[in-house]
Amino acid sequence: RRAVCPALPRKWLYGRIISYEPNPNVFAQLKARSESDVNWQVQQKAVGDKPGTLLFNVAEETQMSSLL
Repeated sequence: RRAVCPALPRKWLYGRIISYEPNPNVFAQLKARSESDVNWQVQQKAVGDKPGTLLFNVAEETQMSSLL
């Protein structure tokens, strides 16, 4: 399984960070990484051009998960 990509060093990022991750498995890893940073908020959501709800297909290989 692929691991969550390491975050950029905080010295390059300033202020509040909001990350969006629809995959529940990857979200859990990202959430755990963000716990030590009070300015990093993680949302288990996808971002699109219009509001709505879609079925998210979770594949065993996380990079293959999609809305298709």
